[in-house]
Amino acid sequence: MIVYVHTVDKPSHPHIKYLYDAAAREFWTSIPDGTLEEKPWMAFIEALKAKFGKLNTAVEKGLFYILVNTPGQQGTSFSKRKDRDVLVRMEAFTRMIKWFGPATLDDQGFIKKVETLISGSRAHKHKASWFAGYMEQSEARSALRTQPEGTFLVRFSATLQDEGGFALEVALTDDEQVSFHIKSQPERGLLYFPEGDHRDDGFLSLVDLIDRLRTVEISSECPIILAGPCPNLPFSSETAGYNVSRRT
Repeated sequence: MIVYVHTVDKPSHPHIKYLYDAAAREFWTSIPDGTLEEKPWMAFIEALKAKFGKLNTAVEKGLFYILVNTPGQQGTSFSKRKDRDVLVRMEAFTRMIKWFGPATLDDQGFIKKVETLISGSRAHKHKASWFAGYMEQSEARSALRTQPEGTFLVRFSATLQDEGGFALEVALTDDEQVSFHIKSQPERGLLYFPEGDHRDDGFLSLVDLIDRLRTVEISSECPIILAGPCPNLPFSSETAGYNVSRRT
């Protein structure tokens, strides 16, 4: 049983109960600036560095995209990060924890998993990342419409966002596309792909899952092996040009 602890001098907020991870709750409420509902980006990132050490620039830009440029809030440039009105909302932080894991510095923590996503999604011959981030299904299908069979992207799932889920979008022949859900068990730090022979396997990261689907068919009903990433994806452009092979 999870016991939720609230400080007596700060008001409760409905999203605090969704921070299943005690370390994440403690970290969020310890940020001195802002309110319980939202924190200035600079206060958030300085608190993160104070707790976990210096962050790689690519990871910082990736976190900025995930936490600040949320649906309805897109368009904030990283160059504007020091502005006082650039905010991280508790809702966004809560969802990031569900997507990428707890507020720890080990391999299960969100910092390492975002770092792995940025580097691992570019690890093949293609320099572009296959991760799209925030993208509607209609936008994904439009981007894939003229791409070769097997071209793919992974995006945040709008229908599974509160469960930490993703969506895999794949181009087929004749300008058709197919979608698959990637489900999450954030408390265990595992992802599940409920298709074909993969349905019983847990994956530690999106990179591990995609690497599997680059070598074996998705399922007997969809005998496709993933090929190259869809070009011109938003998360790819936000994190382009940075080496995250090691922490600095």
